[in-house]
Amino acid sequence: MNRRYLQAGALCLVLTRVSALGAAEPAAETAKEPAAPATEQTTSPVPEMQRLALFLGSWNLMERHFNPRGEETATVQGKEEIGWTLDRHVLRRVYSSAVDNRRFQAVGLLAWSSGEKKYRGGWYDNTSTTGPSSVSGEWDDATRTMTFTLESAAADGSKVQHRVVEQFLSDDRRQATTYQVSGKDVVKRLEVEYRRSEPCPASSVGMRLFGTRPEQE
Repeated sequence: MNRRYLQAGALCLVLTRVSALGAAEPAAETAKEPAAPATEQTTSPVPEMQRLALFLGSWNLMERHFNPRGEETATVQGKEEIGWTLDRHVLRRVYSSAVDNRRFQAVGLLAWSSGEKKYRGGWYDNTSTTGPSSVSGEWDDATRTMTFTLESAAADGSKVQHRVVEQFLSDDRRQATTYQVSGKDVVKRLEVEYRRSEPCPASSVGMRLFGTRPEQE
């Protein structure tokens, strides 16, 4: 079993035991600010962004990499955390995967452009040789599919373009396929399957113990 998952399981167990001990001997009450209602924490004031609320949460993922001939070359596991930022006007994706000692990390931001009637954003990572990518996207309610176009620039200034088709197969499972686009040539280079994570039962205890809490804007 992966050491990371062993550590995560151990943390859940420790936090659950700490919670049980705390329940036996209640702590003194302290003044607390009232928590915002759940609907306020998860609902975007932008209707077009609220359509994307399905993306919110923690996801486990499996990458399948392909060479230009369409042959699978590697499979890699990872995680993605998706939440709101900037008063729930922007969707933020924090993505990571690793193989051997190499770690891929990325942050994506997505917002609605009312003038263009499409989603706009950026994708930033720690390994790309073409720098950050500008992102545009279109959401299809009928198929629950987001089609992204990512554009960046190579060292010689030439345009590098990818297309990502990301579809929800169920509320808890989605699949994203990345194609490299060069003129009329469209080649699949990456396929990622996401499954929604089961939350740790003691996660709320951990937030209280360590003073951390996901951003709820």
